[in-house]
Amino acid sequence: MSKMDHQQDSKLAIIPFKVSDVYISLQVAFVALLIYFSFIAIMLTQTNSDLYGFYGFSDGVSNGETEKAPWKNYTHPRPGYDGQFYFRLALDPFTDKRTAFGVTLDAPIVRHQRVLLPLFTWLVARGNPETTPLVMMAINLAAIAGCALVGGLMLSGFGVSAWYGLLFSLYPGFAVSGGRFLTEPLALFMILLSLLMLAHRKNFAAAIILSLAVLARETSTLVVAAGFFTWLSGKVFPNHNDSSFQPTVSFWVYPTLSFFLWQFWLWNNWSSVLLDGENIAKLGVPLAGFFHAMAENIANLRPETGFYILMAVALVLYQVFICRFVRRFPLLLLISWASYFTLAACTKTAVWSNSTSFLRISAEFNILGLLAYLIVKREPKKLFCFSWFLAWIMAAGAEWYHLHLIQGNFLFE
Repeated sequence: MSKMDHQQDSKLAIIPFKVSDVYISLQVAFVALLIYFSFIAIMLTQTNSDLYGFYGFSDGVSNGETEKAPWKNYTHPRPGYDGQFYFRLALDPFTDKRTAFGVTLDAPIVRHQRVLLPLFTWLVARGNPETTPLVMMAINLAAIAGCALVGGLMLSGFGVSAWYGLLFSLYPGFAVSGGRFLTEPLALFMILLSLLMLAHRKNFAAAIILSLAVLARETSTLVVAAGFFTWLSGKVFPNHNDSSFQPTVSFWVYPTLSFFLWQFWLWNNWSSVLLDGENIAKLGVPLAGFFHAMAENIANLRPETGFYILMAVALVLYQVFICRFVRRFPLLLLISWASYFTLAACTKTAVWSNSTSFLRISAEFNILGLLAYLIVKREPKKLFCFSWFLAWIMAAGAEWYHLHLIQGNFLFE
């Protein structure tokens, strides 16, 4: 790459999007919705067309009240999944009871961190257990389509086809999060929307949206930290500012206040804090958890572990590919990407032991890397797009297979 090209990349600037850009981005979002509607419709064949079957209610966290609950036929003996706890919080987002509505919160302080999806669901469904699944699913699908819409608008501003915004909604981890009522789609939609506002100099809107993102998923604070260091870099080296993403003080101050105010409420409610010894113990030596989990899966080969190894290798190859362009990333995206890499690398074996977990823990890492890559590359290779879509297809197929395995325990009426 020539020196002139490097200077142009370091001064990437977004241009205001036109009406045609909005129209195309809306089309992209509509295509994303069609894909996910089809995916959910296929998945519903395994649950007697009932969304309760998607939550993964484990009898290990259920109690006697479950017999009176409308989801009683969908409890199973396998380990449950996080969606069951967000469902419980959506019935009462400001609860101080560990057990209610037939579900016991396994780790209240951890689950309650991510209150935005349950809160938005409660605002619409008003705690009605019959309508809560539909509302929560609608919010998640809207967030996934929103990622395509916002991604398309952002890319078009950088001279990239808005149709590549579809790649954001087809992140393989969304095939897991979208169907299991998890928090990644809403958090990433908020992060991408905040970055779009920041790129267009809508600083107050960017700060408020990022403040919501930290309530959707506490790992969003890494973007806040990246915003602080990018802002500080601009003060120390004013001639080396990125022209695309220039955070103001509000971009990191408002989300920081939002985060700590919520932490104070949680501490008052549960008499516990997020960074206690138990949660810090989940972090360890960088990459040790990944290599240990890989070794365990290789030593215990079967269809599930074979899929895990394939997805893990794909993740590594993708990040190696992204590293080729990292020197050209806008500073804010570079620091965010590096921060999420550090977080993912330091998680222990329990998180890396299955594909669903590591696709979730690396969601921001992968999506922000994709955004930066598309901005600097402008026209990705067809093989890259095909491989990305193929990975989504595989993850969606694995989700169907997972639901197929547990549906034998469901007691359809």
